[in-house]
Amino acid sequence: MTSERRRTQVLRVDIDKSPYFERTERAGAVLYEPYNNTYWPVSYGRGQTEEYRAVTERAVLIDVGVERSVEVRGPDAVRFVDYLCTRKMQNLKAGRARHTVVCEPNGEIYCQAMVLLVEEDCVWILHGPVNFLQWANVIAAHTDFDIQIRQTEVFPLAVQGPRSYEIMRDLAPEAADITFFRWTRTAMNGVDVIICRSGFTGAFGYEVFPFDPGQAPRIWDIVVEAGEPHGLLITPMIGPNMERGVTDFRYGDRLGLTPFEARLERAVDIDKEPFIGREALRRVQEQGPARKLAGVRFGSDAELPALEQHWPIEPLEPRGSLPGVVTRARSSYYLNEWIGYAVVRSDVEIGTRLTVRHPHGTVNGELVELPFME
Repeated sequence: MTSERRRTQVLRVDIDKSPYFERTERAGAVLYEPYNNTYWPVSYGRGQTEEYRAVTERAVLIDVGVERSVEVRGPDAVRFVDYLCTRKMQNLKAGRARHTVVCEPNGEIYCQAMVLLVEEDCVWILHGPVNFLQWANVIAAHTDFDIQIRQTEVFPLAVQGPRSYEIMRDLAPEAADITFFRWTRTAMNGVDVIICRSGFTGAFGYEVFPFDPGQAPRIWDIVVEAGEPHGLLITPMIGPNMERGVTDFRYGDRLGLTPFEARLERAVDIDKEPFIGREALRRVQEQGPARKLAGVRFGSDAELPALEQHWPIEPLEPRGSLPGVVTRARSSYYLNEWIGYAVVRSDVEIGTRLTVRHPHGTVNGELVELPFME
């Protein structure tokens, strides 16, 4: 899986590279973006139709080494993670992963995360692009939990798409049939790994976590070789994640959303033991959220630029206030039209026709419920 495409982008030395960087270069990556202070390949210079067909019909391999994790270890590890997270963690069992939100004291989302109980006294928190290590250490310094915190040297890769099942059956048959948000610890050609049924693409698939970063490139090569008979394609992050309502909110997105505004109320166990932001979230729950996250359908005839900043939605009545902003927009391969996410006032009804301003003019759309597709 080599390519003659070569990047012209100059990379900075202060941004890390995952153990798979040389493999992605060899596969023809032409553009990278920083995520968790690590370069993430976001383009291989090919048309997206080929990549979407691969994740829809065959299988893709994605460098998700930017998905860093913090390890909490010690007698109070589970209790401490329970205090950090909005979901109850003290009943988390080995072999299961749990999606959660981490909030600031005012109830705003700090990041989304996935939590794995690796051992009885060891928890991994796989987080979005925030300095979670610093966040956890600051909180630990002002509490009396008996724990140690460190950033792991675990760099996952993702095998996604319908034929990822056959690939996993060949490489680690005991992991092939695990269900969503379950994981198992096993060996892949002698390399110690955790395999989890998860992934940000929104497609069927797995994430593989090699324990030894020095062996991570070997795992990449093993997957590439096993995937060739199944049409495996190395791609950037791609799939029906937006169509299926997958989000990645984090501190610094300038939205200041609470989980109740971001369709993440299922990730809040408000009556569990105390956690950061609980009292603020109780008030939001009692008063009702001021805003909501919804979808926007712009139609198949829309021609929109790349969204480089939030697009304001025109007032719904003369001299009215702005009802909200469009926060994401893209052309959907699956729906054959432009779609977007919008954060709007709670009183703006689903079905409302919107006029959205973008750098090249305006576009009309309709506010719809999420997800766009199951």
